[in-house]
Amino acid sequence: MDLRARYTLKIIQETFLTLLEKKSLDKITVSELCAVAQINRSTFYRHYRDVYAIVEKNVQQIIEEISKQMAQSSLPMAQQFERVFEILYQQKTFFLLLKRQSALKAISASFFRSFPFLSGNQEVGLPQYFTYYGFVGVFRYWLAHDMRESPTEISKQAFALFQKIN
Repeated sequence: MDLRARYTLKIIQETFLTLLEKKSLDKITVSELCAVAQINRSTFYRHYRDVYAIVEKNVQQIIEEISKQMAQSSLPMAQQFERVFEILYQQKTFFLLLKRQSALKAISASFFRSFPFLSGNQEVGLPQYFTYYGFVGVFRYWLAHDMRESPTEISKQAFALFQKIN
């Protein structure tokens, strides 16, 4: 992707978050977003089908980053936990705005489908489900408390719980 396209995506994302601070997701229109971002609608549609696709794409990028981290990492499990929470924390504004909009349920299904071991491509046992949903539960707890704890603090708590069940 060239520099101009990356810049355009960044502007769309920033404008979307600004609008999401002011109004609900279902009230944001492509026309309004384009006017505020000072881009043409055709430019928007080159990258997204609608405003909901911005959320989906952002979630997908977060999941890809987490999956890449997990696949490439030779770090101990405790450090992997911390890295995952750091990735999520980098998107704090995005997640808190979605929480405020009660839009988190909308991304849960896509989040679930995106992890390779839960997508149906391989046999999944109870431990994988338990670990995944435990992790999601910790993340939801953290989000419910506005992600006040640092990624280090929350990862230590999550890892301590993980160790207790293993």
